[in-house]
Amino acid sequence: MMRTMKTTASRRYAAAGLALAAVLGLTGCQQEPDRNGIPPMESASSTTAAASSSPSGSASATSAAPSSSAAPSSSARPAAFEPVRADAAPKTEREAQEMAWKTVQRYYEAQGVLLRERDPQQVEELTSIVSGPYLGQVQEGLTRAFEKRGRTYEGQSKPELIQATAGHLSAPDGTLTEHASATVRVCEDNSGVTVKDADGKEQPTGADRYVLDYSTRWDEKEKRWTVTGSYEPPKGDPGVTRC
Repeated sequence: MMRTMKTTASRRYAAAGLALAAVLGLTGCQQEPDRNGIPPMESASSTTAAASSSPSGSASATSAAPSSSAAPSSSARPAAFEPVRADAAPKTEREAQEMAWKTVQRYYEAQGVLLRERDPQQVEELTSIVSGPYLGQVQEGLTRAFEKRGRTYEGQSKPELIQATAGHLSAPDGTLTEHASATVRVCEDNSGVTVKDADGKEQPTGADRYVLDYSTRWDEKEKRWTVTGSYEPPKGDPGVTRC
């Protein structure tokens, strides 16, 4: 099914879910969207990606729970921090959508590990999954969260795919790389997440489910896909009602 979703030029970036971010100390990560190749959702073909990255996965407009896509690593890096590698830019929209969705899933896996283990040294591992100014914003937010001593995070936020929109990347010299960026809209489910303070008292985390958009891109130099931003869809966007 082909669908175009309109967005406004101003979007608010966030490091995690809305109310949950405030509880964890991850608020304040805001910047304007990166326009260098990250297409507004109205400017590119908008075909819903398959929930699975397997060629046999069927495309569906409905959300789907993520499956683990991390392959065993020969290094000491935990699987949740393994980059989503690709030697070349996708040849098709479908491939770009699948790679972008896989990248967002990996980001959620890494975020869950970081919040549960609260190891400041692991924050640097995000460089394999997140890039651009957004990387520094997320790392700063997590560092602040770790400083809240005694606060614990249990469970895992789960993204459910709503839609992925593939586009091109534009180099400074004007060269375009087709299918090298994508915006992924997810419904973030925090119903299985519990946050407790130093006294063991459970903290409110707001709504269990809400919609977030993630911008992703293929890095030609590093041969991998990364998340470059996350933001709330504008109010009144019809896609938000699907979460």
